[in-house]
Amino acid sequence: MDDETRDHDLLRAAIDGDLTARERVLRAWMPQIIAWCNRLSGPKIDADDIFQDVIEKVITKMHTVREPAAFPGWLYQVVRSQTNRQRRKAWLRRWVPGATPEAIDVDHSPERGAGLTEVSTQVQEVLDRMPAKQREVLVLCFIEDRSQSEVAELLGVPLGTVKSRMRLARERFAREADVVSPGLADISPPTPGRFDASHGGPSWTSTTTP
Repeated sequence: MDDETRDHDLLRAAIDGDLTARERVLRAWMPQIIAWCNRLSGPKIDADDIFQDVIEKVITKMHTVREPAAFPGWLYQVVRSQTNRQRRKAWLRRWVPGATPEAIDVDHSPERGAGLTEVSTQVQEVLDRMPAKQREVLVLCFIEDRSQSEVAELLGVPLGTVKSRMRLARERFAREADVVSPGLADISPPTPGRFDASHGGPSWTSTTTP
């Protein structure tokens, strides 16, 4: 039995309610879930809260996934939904009278903060300054080396929408990079396949303009 078939069968069992299989699926997908939570949360949202909510949803709602092949897209939408939920909660805590303003901790995740190079830290700051929809296409296309077609499927939007967001994201990245650090805009847009999982942050390469 090849790996693809084995993964398919494991997901099928997990979707059908096998708790052992569900635990194995969660363990296998844990690094990806953590990465999505950290990269999509932004500076004012606690990625750990998102992570806990996502795990709860996966445990209680995984049976609603139609087919194993649909699981990656379903899981991403769960992370995205819980991120938006935490963002709304943060807004309410900040602006509703009597609510306690949210404490902002940029280094809220040990994985996110440990061992980051100076450039990687600055790039993460630029991402945090970007609108969520633009940030997620950069994360998915370049840091995670996904095709635009795959990103469209994950987000549930037309391919043209992804291309449009990507164009706006590149322009926004360049503007925000100039604000964060002079010369940071000279860093090329993230190169597919150059994400360094060892420190949980983007590993982007500076290029010299001829």
